[in-house]
This record gives sequence, C-alpha cells and structure tokens, in this order.
Amino acid sequence: MAEQTTERLERAKFEVRRTNPEAQARHPLCRHFVLDLDHDPHALPALHAYALAAAGEHPELAEDIHTLLGQVRPTLGVSGEH
Repeated sequence: MAEQTTERLERAKFEVRRTNPEAQARHPLCRHFVLDLDHDPHALPALHAYALAAAGEHPELAEDIHTLLGQVRPTLGVSGEH
C-alpha cells in the first residue's frame, strides 16, 4: 500500500522549476508539491495551515500566503479568517 502511494505521489503531473539560479544551486534535489487553489476544496485550508505554521520563522511568506488566500476566497465563496 505505501509503495502504491509513493508511486502516485512521484508521478510527474507538473514540472516546477526555481527561477532563482542561486536557490536552485543551494537546493538542487528539493521536491515540490502543487495545490489547485481553484478546484480542490482542501487546498485553501492546507495553505492556511501552512501559513500559520510558517509565520514564526517566515512572517513575510505567511503574509504573502494570507494575501493570496484573501484574493482566492471571494471568488470561491470560501469563508474563514487568518
């Protein structure tokens, strides 16, 4: 079962690349995960939880995520506060 899950997660659905070559050099093997904010009902709560978890160490990132959530929520009719 775990092997099947790993295979599903590793299937290439998206290609994500860093735009900053220096960051790419520091983290050449980093894995990324893509969320569909427009259609996946679990994506917004997941992104909100990430922003809360990251706020202490990366407050600007958390603020950027909350700004994004504020832009997406009205179009989806999703309520909630940050």
